[in-house]
Amino acid sequence: MRKGFTLIEILVCAVIVSIILGAVFSVVYVGRALFYTNSIKTDLFQKARVVLRVMEEEIAQSRVSLLSIPPDSNCYDSITFQIPQSIDNNGDITWSENIAYSLNNNQVVRIPGRQGQESEVIVSNVSELKFKVESGLPRILEMDVTTFKNNPCGEDFVGERAIKLSTSIKLRN
Repeated sequence: MRKGFTLIEILVCAVIVSIILGAVFSVVYVGRALFYTNSIKTDLFQKARVVLRVMEEEIAQSRVSLLSIPPDSNCYDSITFQIPQSIDNNGDITWSENIAYSLNNNQVVRIPGRQGQESEVIVSNVSELKFKVESGLPRILEMDVTTFKNNPCGEDFVGERAIKLSTSIKLRN
């Protein structure tokens, strides 16, 4: 009676273990890629929501007559407006200096209305920022933002894969 394994038995065992390990590593690789892709998508959605929320909160305080965008249904890549600073006892409103939002080197920048204040980067990795005021009543400002991310380890979220979000604001008279 022989003790031990033959060379054929060891080779068959090695092939089976290799197949099992290959399957496990491919599942782990696909899972890791999906996790990374979903985390990038989540990050891009979050960036787009943040920039839209920040702009919406401030622009909603302005009036149609104080916007730099005419109600002509054309798209513009920047907006300038004023917001109320204070109201006196007679109901007269003191308006701020011009505040602007624009896209500069793939960053949404807020340019403050006061001298001496520095521009503030709201969010990065933005490829497109559009503003449009419809000509009908009530006046509605539509804002579109497109975020992107270059992925060094796989698919890029640019072009058609970039994340685009929109919002609308009903403007005051």
